[in-house]
Amino acid sequence: MLFLSTSEIKNFISIDINTDFDSLSPFIEEAEILFILPLLGQAMYDTLSTDYNDNAGTPANAANLALLPYVQRCLAYYAGFLSIDEMGVNMGDAGIMQTRSENAEPAPKWKVDNLKANRINQADLHAEKLLAYLEATATASILNDWYSSSSNTIASGRILRTAIQASNYIDINESRRLFLRMKPRIKEVEENYIKQLIGEEQYDEIVVQIQAGSLAAATANTALVRKLEPIIAKKALYETVPFIRVQVTDQGLSVITTNDGTITKMAASDTQVDKLRKMLKEPDSGYLANVDQLTKFIEDNIDDYPLIEASTAYTSKPNRPPVIDASKKYVSVWYVE
Repeated sequence: MLFLSTSEIKNFISIDINTDFDSLSPFIEEAEILFILPLLGQAMYDTLSTDYNDNAGTPANAANLALLPYVQRCLAYYAGFLSIDEMGVNMGDAGIMQTRSENAEPAPKWKVDNLKANRINQADLHAEKLLAYLEATATASILNDWYSSSSNTIASGRILRTAIQASNYIDINESRRLFLRMKPRIKEVEENYIKQLIGEEQYDEIVVQIQAGSLAAATANTALVRKLEPIIAKKALYETVPFIRVQVTDQGLSVITTNDGTITKMAASDTQVDKLRKMLKEPDSGYLANVDQLTKFIEDNIDDYPLIEASTAYTSKPNRPPVIDASKKYVSVWYVE
């Protein structure tokens, strides 16, 4: 585990210093499995845990040492959240028993509910801070176990690469955890949809320039990317939304929903999901509107994009009959849903 004592946990959350660490251990282990492993990835977790435990709680590797407080703060809140319902409750031969003290009494339900809400909200907030730190710090040589894992929240090699970038166009509040869920759809949108809009050669040129850090110098492609980003962000979220609240298991499909009395988190209804998806797609403000803007932009600036002009994406125009403009040497471009 990534805690060795109650006093370490107390550095991050309010907890009685006399609390038996053995009582907390099951919740720490569960929090690591449920929350920390998905954030770090198995390899990064194993590396950090080994360094931490082999060196009595002070990792020898400087990068691991700097990472540890971000992980521990996040872990403390998640473990604290998980422990609330069971601390002071014992299951034994006599049934479920509640522990009482002469100088203490159980907190009223409203205080427990407030504490649970605070713990999970703070845990999620610090999970985002942990991922932000990893994004800013990890490289191929520093914290590489996370950098090279599927937990990496940066969509490397893509036009739309970060939650901050996506948040310019969709309301995800820079959530890196949601962006991680979007990454497979971003890949599909860029490889299957964007290539239809601008051609494979133009797409590949942009990606190479992004990876080389030379896009800023390519002013025409920089302008084109600004037109592509909202299309990718909105369509990727459009494709992701139906899967966020659904789990697929050997028992079939289930909708994720929780009801904790005062604290209630319910899955959005089908109507609400459909409304959001419609907004993300509709021709007034959704990705279809951005496709029209892209089309007009390319029509007006086609001389700056010879790769598009030479591509089949520009010469084949499904779903909309070509409109001839006698004053120009080309026809109107395509429309793809």
